[in-house]
Amino acid sequence: MPAQKGNNISISQIQDGLINPEFTSPTYVSATSFTVAGDVTSWLRPGRGLVITFQTSGIKRCIITSLSYNSGTDKTTINVIGDSLVNETITSVLLSLSDMEAIIGYSKVRAYSNSEQIVQRATWTKVQLNAENYDTQSEFDSTTNYRFTAKKSGYYLVIGSIFWKSSADQCYHGIYIRKNGNTATDGSIRSSGSDGFVVKVSDVIYLATNDYLELWCFHNVGSNINIGSGSDLTFMVINRLPI
Repeated sequence: MPAQKGNNISISQIQDGLINPEFTSPTYVSATSFTVAGDVTSWLRPGRGLVITFQTSGIKRCIITSLSYNSGTDKTTINVIGDSLVNETITSVLLSLSDMEAIIGYSKVRAYSNSEQIVQRATWTKVQLNAENYDTQSEFDSTTNYRFTAKKSGYYLVIGSIFWKSSADQCYHGIYIRKNGNTATDGSIRSSGSDGFVVKVSDVIYLATNDYLELWCFHNVGSNINIGSGSDLTFMVINRLPI
């Protein structure tokens, strides 16, 4: 039976967890990209797993991060993460249907603050997570809105952390996960001294496509205090769950 493109795949076409989507003339470009003839952007998407076989180097397993079609050359460039590609003939490219590669293609984000932020007393304040450790699906805005916007619906594990640099006895220090501008989870505490400390919050939250998440804070210390910076101190982790 000839292979079909897109989602029109019958059970009889699946062999060893792989299908042949009719890639044409795959050609190495770099350790993280290759081209194929024609426009495949209408049926291929980021997050799909690929099994690429090279003439002498064998199989490389990758996940698509982005695609771009050039009408002038009539080729699609496919950018990937995973195993490094090698500069030799590509003999086949297959889509992978394995569970593990599907999970790798899910959203994985870790954003953090790389500069201290002043938080005024009794003022709701968004935490400026302005740097990223990783963002596999390009869903976190670390430049303007400091928010995660879901490209796919599903359940997401969310973890937030804030390092308050100072405190006062029995003062309130808030940390909140907000979904679409409304508080979804409150992890606030009352401090018991004047030293700096970390507060954390976590939850599993359902997001529809284009729902967004942000990390917010609040305190009632007598004066303005700072949030400390550092990828190990003030951060947000978001992973889409395979459920």
